[in-house]
Amino acid sequence: MVEGLPFVLEGYVEGLSGQSFRGWIWCVGRPDIKPSIHINIDGNFLYLSVADIFREDLLGDGKSDGRAGYQFSLPAEIFDGRNHKLELRWELLFDGETYSGVIDSVELACPATLPDPADAPPPSHPSVLMESYFEGIRERTLNGWAWCVDHPSVKPTIDVIVDGERIGSTVASDYRADLQDAGKSDGSVAYSFTLPTHLLDGQYHDIMLTWSVPLDGEVHRGPLLGEPIRIQVPKANRLLEQWLLHRTLPAAGDEGPDLARGSEAASIPQTAGTLILLSRQQPVTVVVHLDEQAELSQTCLDALVAHTSYPCKVVIVDDGTSNARIADLIGFLQARSGMVEVRRNLCPLGFAVSVRQAMADTPGDVVLLSSRVRVTPHWLEGLVRAAAHAADIGIVAPLSNRLAWLGLDDAVIDDALARQLARSSERLLPAGHGFPLDCVFIRRALIDEADPSGAADEPDAEQAARSFFARLTGLQWSSVLADDVLVHVAGTPAMVGGAEDPAHHLLVKRLAGSDAGSQIAHAVAQATKQCGAAMRPRLLYVLSPPDNSGTPLISLSLARRIRDAYEPWFVWGDGDRISLAVMNDAGDVEPVATWKVNATLTPWDLKRGDVDTVLFKILRDFDIALVHCRQVIQLGLSVTRVAQALGVPVILSFHDFYLACPTVTLLDGEGRFCAGHCDKGSGDCRSYFIPEHSLTLRDGWTPAWQRFVASMFRFVDVFVTTTPSAYDVLTGVYPELRQREFRIIEHGRTFPERYGILTAPSPGRPVKVMSLGNYNTAKGLRTVRALAELDRQAPDGARIELHWLGEVPGGIAAVPVGIHHGPYQPDEVLSKIEEIGPDFVLLLSTWAETYCHTLSEAWAAGIPVIGSRLGAIGARIEEHGGGWTVDPHDAAAIRDLILRLSANQKEYRDVSGRIPRIPIRPTEDMAADYLALYADTVRRRFPLAQAGQPGGPSF
Repeated sequence: MVEGLPFVLEGYVEGLSGQSFRGWIWCVGRPDIKPSIHINIDGNFLYLSVADIFREDLLGDGKSDGRAGYQFSLPAEIFDGRNHKLELRWELLFDGETYSGVIDSVELACPATLPDPADAPPPSHPSVLMESYFEGIRERTLNGWAWCVDHPSVKPTIDVIVDGERIGSTVASDYRADLQDAGKSDGSVAYSFTLPTHLLDGQYHDIMLTWSVPLDGEVHRGPLLGEPIRIQVPKANRLLEQWLLHRTLPAAGDEGPDLARGSEAASIPQTAGTLILLSRQQPVTVVVHLDEQAELSQTCLDALVAHTSYPCKVVIVDDGTSNARIADLIGFLQARSGMVEVRRNLCPLGFAVSVRQAMADTPGDVVLLSSRVRVTPHWLEGLVRAAAHAADIGIVAPLSNRLAWLGLDDAVIDDALARQLARSSERLLPAGHGFPLDCVFIRRALIDEADPSGAADEPDAEQAARSFFARLTGLQWSSVLADDVLVHVAGTPAMVGGAEDPAHHLLVKRLAGSDAGSQIAHAVAQATKQCGAAMRPRLLYVLSPPDNSGTPLISLSLARRIRDAYEPWFVWGDGDRISLAVMNDAGDVEPVATWKVNATLTPWDLKRGDVDTVLFKILRDFDIALVHCRQVIQLGLSVTRVAQALGVPVILSFHDFYLACPTVTLLDGEGRFCAGHCDKGSGDCRSYFIPEHSLTLRDGWTPAWQRFVASMFRFVDVFVTTTPSAYDVLTGVYPELRQREFRIIEHGRTFPERYGILTAPSPGRPVKVMSLGNYNTAKGLRTVRALAELDRQAPDGARIELHWLGEVPGGIAAVPVGIHHGPYQPDEVLSKIEEIGPDFVLLLSTWAETYCHTLSEAWAAGIPVIGSRLGAIGARIEEHGGGWTVDPHDAAAIRDLILRLSANQKEYRDVSGRIPRIPIRPTEDMAADYLALYADTVRRRFPLAQAGQPGGPSF
């Protein structure tokens, strides 16, 4: 029974029988929720299944609706006479949140041999009558159906054997209406099995299928096909294979093997560190002990308010104080924040006794804080990150002025020094430093193991507390020093065993004389020298691979405009590499580091363990203060949850509809804009990434994509898009975003000059029409080609002269109509347009673009636009004039409009005359809005501070 969650799981692992492993699990009271079962053998992921097999015994026992079983066959290669570790994990989606945990971890004693399932004897049970049909292979999937006629509730497991080798299994439990209509049980008898990549070679293979069912405590087997059949397996398309391999969303915590940094071994943190943070179920609790020293208490609370930005709960222990000033401080703080709890001792009990009781009553990891301590910026993030470096770290303490070997003077412990040290620290995390209580992080598992309530029977409370803290240090957990966190301690630090604890002094002495101690002392000395220099917080932009498209270019322009306030950094994925770069003082992007990940990054990877690990290192080791996700294609949403776990605020921008559907453009199978609702249109959709293939996204895949994306929104602080029309589409797909902080910040583009009317249609010459920008199907390529063909075949003769400025797929060879001028650089677009001298610019996107920079370019050149009525193009034209909106699919109507306007000089000149007055927002205005957003986002991360203050005010 799994409890302590917003639901209760009940289940039983029934174990191994022959080659099959089975059990059951269900969400008590919610039979509609079927947990996923993840099976790992010897640390390697093997299967992903669902606990939805119907069993009459479970129905009779009241376990769900009877569909709570799971069963899978173990691979033949593990039957080698050795023990193997099998781990079962569960995962489910409950009220929009994803939960997971371990079912069991067992040692399997596997025999040395196992009979080949193909050679299995016929079933001994006389009443097992199997009816089946193999329908063949479609693309890479084997399909068919099978059911037990005499036991319809028992779903057979189908083993797949290719060329004499068992490669996997599936269960015949999928529902199909045609099978139900044909009287095949309840219709839930179909199966499908996806062949692995190495078999997709276009060659012939011998395929054999066998069945197995559990009945009366035995597993009965038999052949599904009378003899192997020879089938030609299709050859995989590389791009389609990327989708097929990743169409199942990755399991939570699916970490990969070691990574490499460039050409040398990288100091990647243990993958366990990432998992520790990402699996945190309870917030950290900061237990603050206040005694009668009012001045120290005020300094302590001032700093706590000003510098606590990591999500936490605060428990203030008023240790029997009688000072009215302290009472005012506590009352003021408690009234201002719902995250503060106050506990009052009737009489002074001392630090150790007071905090021990608070630790016993508080869930989650705990940080102890004495009123003698003044914390510094990002102190709590530093302690939490250090604890997450390894699973066995139980205690973390910061550097302080009381470590004499650091050579720190009380007067130099300030916020600037702490910030500089956090940036320059090597994060050595030396172990065995002793255990001062004034400021220390303690992991919950260690607290529970030491049992803070277990000493309550001892008559001496002080001795009981000492015994508890002695147990903490005596257990087999590591204690480390967070050498990137610096605090100030007034007076003598509190120690287990008293201030003169000889064990502590011995440990400190050993550390001071070690290589790590010398490096830390040197880092502190260097930080002291440099702390007077201006230091900007680091802002990390998450981008797609840099190119000349709109979003990367605008992102670089934005970064150049905010450099006075932030130090811009960039991360992107490309191929099997993740790259990190920084913008230098000249505004150029310089590479910093590259990491090689386990497999090629694809747009289908919304979450990957190896990506988590690299991002964990980047955010922790490079002192990132804020993350702005401009485009998450390739890196997915991993950065949002890793950043939140590390206490780094996240802003997520939408510049397309990738997070609504992997089509990106929301064009359905008919090429029509569906707004993310799969009930519109017909046929399979085409992904932006694999345009030459139709993918079955509508039935199950896109809804699963949207559920996963929605579950990751909880890791985002603020959402941004560029136009109201884009906001309407996004909140139509994700209505919950209407209740979140969501800002609309229009793109900025600064042009060196703007032109008036360059030209106008005139009798006696063709109408010059220009398609501007990088064209593809979603941008209206088919419509423009149809327009050219209609004009060529018109009875009154060709009237339109078509020009292409920008990239066209395949160039003139693929689109042999019009005059091709080739691609252009952003800073030369106006001169190019002036050189061509078009009468109209065509912007016929068939999807609802979120902004459209080419519209700004056309207006800056003084050219009226015939544009799609969809999305930002239509909305901006309707708001400002400067053009006409059309159905982007209707080439005939567009030609009629062009010819009508070319004959109507007055209407053309009226519209063109408005263009110089249309406001085109400069980049500086956009940057100002983002600077305000960044400041607000960071400010909200200080929940103890008053609204409107960048940090905590003085009481």
